Amino acid sequence: MRGKGKSGATTAAKENAVNTVAKKAESTIEAVAEKAKEAVKKVEVKEEAVKETLAETKAEVKAEMKAVEKAAEPATAVTAAEAAPAKKTAARKTAAKKTETKPAEKKAAAVKKTVKKAVTRKTAAKSEPSTEVFIQYHGKQIDEKALLERVMQDCGEDKISVEDLKLYVKPEDNACYYVANGNVAGKVDLY
Repeated sequence: MRGKGKSGATTAAKENAVNTVAKKAESTIEAVAEKAKEAVKKVEVKEEAVKETLAETKAEVKAEMKAVEKAAEPATAVTAAEAAPAKKTAARKTAAKKTETKPAEKKAAAVKKTVKKAVTRKTAAKSEPSTEVFIQYHGKQIDEKALLERVMQDCGEDKISVEDLKLYVKPEDNACYYVANGNVAGKVDLY
């Protein structure tokens, strides 16, 4: 009977040891699962921050592209005084973002800078400098706009619809000769 008692005690001891190991394994698994949940939450938070930064970058790129398209239109001219406040505001935004950047935000900021450089290059390539033409002769002066207004008024009096206009300025004759639409010629006084 002793054999049965020992094996019963041995079996009980084995079961007890297995239970102890199982409890330790469960607590270790629970701790690892808890750490994994925390890591997943951190990743989700970072992923959300990256998505927000990406959304902001996309919105800024769209705004920049609209600005480029508007600047490319010949009827719209942006003066240096109007462009300066926008550049200062953009610089302030960039400086504020740089102070609190994280690794994911740094990547987004780098992408944003690259896009802004490309947009700036496109803007510079498409826009033409603003110009004014003045004609001076014997102490008298007229500017291009005033001369063009005179020519258009003369064409309007003759009921000419102008699609193409060529101007020939001869200060020594005090005249501006023009050809409208390739077949209508006329003359207006310069001064």
